[in-house]
Parts: sequence; C-alpha cells; structure tokens
Amino acid sequence: FVTKLNTTGSALVASTFAGGTSDDLCYGLDIATDGSIVLTGRTYSTDFPVVLAHQAVKGEESDIFVSKLNASLSTMVFSTYLGGTWHEAARNVKIDALGTIYVTGWTGSGDFETTLDAAQPVMSGGGDVFLTRFSAAGELLYSTFYGGNGISGVLTYAGEESGQGLWVDNTGTAQISGYAITDGFPVTPVNLQATGIVVAEEDNNTTEGFVLTINTCPSNFSTASSNSPVCENSNINLMADGGTTYSWSGPNGSSSNDQNPNFSAHAQSGGTYTLTVPR
Repeated sequence: FVTKLNTTGSALVASTFAGGTSDDLCYGLDIATDGSIVLTGRTYSTDFPVVLAHQAVKGEESDIFVSKLNASLSTMVFSTYLGGTWHEAARNVKIDALGTIYVTGWTGSGDFETTLDAAQPVMSGGGDVFLTRFSAAGELLYSTFYGGNGISGVLTYAGEESGQGLWVDNTGTAQISGYAITDGFPVTPVNLQATGIVVAEEDNNTTEGFVLTINTCPSNFSTASSNSPVCENSNINLMADGGTTYSWSGPNGSSSNDQNPNFSAHAQSGGTYTLTVPR
C-alpha cells in the first residue's frame, strides 16, 4: 500500500493498494520532482498489476516489481516485473532530477536481464548485486550484475547502523552500499580497503560491507558539429555521432531524425540547432 499524508501528518491526502493475490513486499520508495512516486520490492504474485511493462510476466520464483504512480496516487504510470527464473529482490530505488529511475538489490537468476554496456554482463557466484536504470516512462536503459564468487546483495542499509544504500546523480553515476558474503568481490586497484571488514559471521560465512560506484552511461559520448558559418542560399550541414537515434530541432520548427541532415541556408534558418540523443 501507499499512503500520503499532509505535511503536518494530520490528514490523509491519498491512499491506495498496489499488489496481487500473493505476497508483495515494498522495500524502496522515492519521489520525483513532479511528485510522482516509484515503488520497488519483491512480489510472489503472478497477477501483480502491470502497465506499459518492460516485463509483463513473472518468472518462476519471486520477482522484482517497479511501479510508478502519479502524485495523486490515482493512476499507475507504468508497472513492470523485473527478474529471471530464480529469486530476486529490489532493496532500494532512487530517481534523479531528470526523472531517471535506478533500482538495486539482489538476484540469484543467471538469466537476469543485462544490457550490452553492462559493467558485468554475467552473474558470478550464487547471487549478485544488480543495478538497473529505467527512463521516466519505464524503458529499460541499463542493467548489470556486480559481485564475486559467493553471495552478494544490497540492503537499504549495510549492516545494522548504516544509512542509504543507493545514491545517484544526473550523469548516470550510481553509488551503492551493501553486504557481500564472498572472498572474491571485485575491488579497484585504488581503494581504502581491498579485503573488506568482517561485520558478521554465520555458519563459517564471512559478511563484509562494500561501497560501489557504477557509471551507467556509455563511455562514448555523443558529439554535434556543423559547417557554419555558411552563406545564404548554400547548405547548412549538421553532423552527429555517438548514438543510435538522433533528433535535430532548429529555427522556425525545422527538424530531422537523420544523423547528418542538411538544411537550406536563408534568413529564417539562421539560429541555434539542437541535437537530442537518448542515453
């Protein structure tokens, strides 16, 4: 369920259920700048509500859900399962200032979906951390495993005294804190502590905390250029690279989806041309 109170907590503004006929557990919630709300967690329901879903059908075991509601809690903007053939659970969600949604947690599914630019495209060990990024409309933009040869996971806190488990900025960078039951969790050559701190031991398994930074944007950034300045009655040649789809807009409503469009140069076509390349 999601319940919204006024700023003093004295009145109910809105309240709604979100779930199916089996167990549904919400572990993370964040609020976007427009007031919309994103929920994530773990569901066992085969009939969990899906809207404009990236994954419309639940896997064989428990799956992650990611659901976005409007500010009044009256409309589900999108809602999707996320997962493979085994268990997984999301533990945290964050929304950046652009509305992009980041979800992290734990998966035991070797077929958990990853993207071509994943930091770690294949699961290592019995369970790994995952990081998945969605657009504000629910399009899956990035997804990766991260872990060693044991069981890795992400809590909303690392250990009993820690705070946030996920932080994001507007450049596609995410920082994750969590725990790892593994001897082989990947660390960078320059780090504060290469072997971790033992915070708990159970059944001869060592649990260690970690802090992880992942850049979810491709390393090759898009560029735009032109042959300006040009003379009237010649051609304005616009050039772009670093993307797969392109959207140009310019003066007087001129536009093109070509990578390298040409426009006739005249008094009305002078001005600024803008290129948009989806991340």
